Formats: sequence, C-alpha cells, structure tokens
Amino acid sequence: MSGTTKSLKDLYIHEIKDIHSANKQAAETCGMFARKLPEGSPLVQKFQQSEKMIKDNNAELEKLAERHDEKASGMHCKGMEGLVTEGKKHVLHSDYTDEALREATAIAQFQRMTHYALAGYGTANAYAKQLGDHQGSKALQGLLDEGYEGDRAFTDMAVNCINEQAAEANEEE
Repeated sequence: MSGTTKSLKDLYIHEIKDIHSANKQAAETCGMFARKLPEGSPLVQKFQQSEKMIKDNNAELEKLAERHDEKASGMHCKGMEGLVTEGKKHVLHSDYTDEALREATAIAQFQRMTHYALAGYGTANAYAKQLGDHQGSKALQGLLDEGYEGDRAFTDMAVNCINEQAAEANEEE
C-alpha cells in the first residue's frame, strides 16, 4: 500500500480504489473472454452482461469515493493483475481440443476474479460499517450481493451444462 495509512478510513478508501482497479481489469477480461468463445454460446452473453455489470459497479464505487472527497481511480491492483494474466493464459492462449473445455476454463478463471472482488467488497463493507458510513455500507452490500448472485449463475451454468459438455468431449477422444 502506497502513501501513509493513518486510519481505518485510509484503509477504506484504499480498498475502494483497489476494487475499482480490479474491476476495471476484470471487465476488460470479460470482454476478451466473450470474444474468444464460440458465437451463439450462452456464455458469451453472460460474459457481456458481466462486463457491463462490473462497469456499472465501478460507477457506484466512484460515487462512493467522491462522497469522501476522493477518486476511485489512480491505483493499479496487482492482485487482480495476476488473476487476469493467469486467466488470459488459460482461456485466450491455450489450444483446446473442444470449445466446451475453453468455456469450462473461462468460467473457472472468471470465478477466481469474482472471488477476489467479493473479498474486497466484503472488506470495504466491514470498514464502512465500523466507520458509520451507512450509505456506503448499503451500496457495498448491494454490490456484494450482486457479485454473489453472478457467481452462483456462473456456477449453475458450469454445473448444469458446460462441465457436462466438457466431460463428453473428453470421452469422445
């Protein structure tokens, strides 16, 4: 963490900035994943929806930071950078014998990024509560709930469709 941290509020603002940077990277990666997957796949639409949702979440974080006379931007999240690099390696730069395998990997890699964001939202929400920022806590809880809902939707898609197709691809070889 750069700069001087003197208070819980400093940690709170740092967390908002970290999430904002992480989200920016994750949204961009969602778009890349969507473009790499087969046209017509329901997963393409899910990634496109997620990209938009993440961008909307960042607009909410920007409002939250502004309420504290801060900017949400201006930081680079190295944690998400590592997750994005790993995700791109597995989804964009790997040769798959079947597209269902790429789709299964895309879900797994995206969920790793999502779980990082969930940890950030949860931490920032705990700080907001402790600081008495009820409006911030309410906003962060909404983003946290939305993140969990999206994560469950990706899990459902993997468990009820994609993973089965990937397993069948393996059996055909």
